[in-house]
Amino acid sequence: MNFTFLCLVIVLYFCGTHSHYNKDVVCIKDQGQEPLCKTVERPNRRRGNDINNNIPSYDPYIPRSTAIVYKCSSLECKPIIIRSLTQLTPNQDLKACFTHNEEYVCETIRYGYLKNVDKILFLSSIIRNKMFYNVDCLHYSDGRRVCLMKDGVDSYSELVDFGTIARRDAPNVYSEDEFICEEDRNRIINCDLNLNVPYPGGIRLKKFKSVDEIIMKTGPYVVLLKPKCMGAWCGYSGRVSFTRRASKRYEPPGGKTYRCYYAKNQQICKELDENGLLN
Repeated sequence: MNFTFLCLVIVLYFCGTHSHYNKDVVCIKDQGQEPLCKTVERPNRRRGNDINNNIPSYDPYIPRSTAIVYKCSSLECKPIIIRSLTQLTPNQDLKACFTHNEEYVCETIRYGYLKNVDKILFLSSIIRNKMFYNVDCLHYSDGRRVCLMKDGVDSYSELVDFGTIARRDAPNVYSEDEFICEEDRNRIINCDLNLNVPYPGGIRLKKFKSVDEIIMKTGPYVVLLKPKCMGAWCGYSGRVSFTRRASKRYEPPGGKTYRCYYAKNQQICKELDENGLLN
């Protein structure tokens, strides 16, 4: 065997090995077009001593409104249309592809590794005709939650007041919580409780005591969210019910109710009668 040829084989072998362990090759095949392949540097797993597996690991992501989303397996990537957050589960391998400088570029989206604010940005960029928002909750020691759509600087004060009315004699508040919801034009609401926490070693599930309903206030309305599963996704769903009155108050069992007004970080409350009118 020629010595030069042998050296070339050895060099190619080691280069191929290095490439295999340090790069991923991603190929996208669009209908009627040739496959488009791109090499992506793979993180060096040998530097694992610097990773703290006890600290959550989030991916930074700025969504692109012009992206096409692909669902990928180990063999191929297929374009999908996402119409709801109920289609997304933490361990899905998604790719967003878009044109950049006349080239087709693809980015991996690890949906389960995004923070809530980035999830909302991503969902808002690819799903039309739906509203996405954060929800703040009081999490009680018996597992129940009283929640409020987060839409103002005084949200926390309103949440505490609403919790006092909705669960007057409830056990102590265990913690605060936050999750995201989507709402369509028919006022149907789906909420992902964000029970999956990302770590360098994978997704971990929070401890969660399942309850039969979650009380959520959105604007002047109160929605009872019930457990619901759609395919691999499980969360809580409900629908805003309209009445002939301008708003629907949550009626606690017994006791008096009040309407509270906020101004300059101060609060004034007035008692309501049985018809919901100010005394």
